[in-house]
Amino acid sequence: EAELKAGRMPKALRELLEEDTADAGAAAASDADMVMQIPGKMLKRLMGPGGETIRHITTTSGCKIQVAKGEQSMKLGFGATMQDRVNAHLADSEVVTLELRGSTTRCEQAREMVLEVIDNKAERERRRAMAKEQRDIQGSTAAHIYRLRHAKDFEALELSPRASKEDIREAYRRLAMKWHPDKNRDDKKKAEEMFSLIDRAYKNLTSSTGDV
Repeated sequence: EAELKAGRMPKALRELLEEDTADAGAAAASDADMVMQIPGKMLKRLMGPGGETIRHITTTSGCKIQVAKGEQSMKLGFGATMQDRVNAHLADSEVVTLELRGSTTRCEQAREMVLEVIDNKAERERRRAMAKEQRDIQGSTAAHIYRLRHAKDFEALELSPRASKEDIREAYRRLAMKWHPDKNRDDKKKAEEMFSLIDRAYKNLTSSTGDV
């Protein structure tokens, strides 16, 4: 990546990208023994640091791998620089076509190795998604336990177990005013009991570490 920013083409990427033919006007037909497509965003992963991943694949399998030119790449003239080629290739790279050359066995081995590199990333993404799902489930379970444990407190404040913290504060203010003993002199004993129940429920819910 640093080489690209400096206008230099890394050797591994230079080997991956097709070179122009000596005759700029000639567009030779592909003589690839096998063709496969990968998402363009996976190309850097396939390259690996300093091109070591793609180099390992080609060396191990004995199969030559090149990237087929897209529409923008084909428009380049004979005098285009390597950086021009990289920019054009990136513009074409939503889907990248790889051309594999070698025996059937070598091409199959290279193909499997390319897919393994791509699938490794997909597998990591899958594991991250599963871990997030597990955390969500655990969080949901904890919230459910919390609501069961404080069911009577929510009931005392005339609230649903899914009430928010703001709902709890508003309900407490409303009921505390309603049942304050000074406002219920005709039935002060019941008012004191209700006020105590409301106050205890509010403290239980606001002092709990569970999700509300």
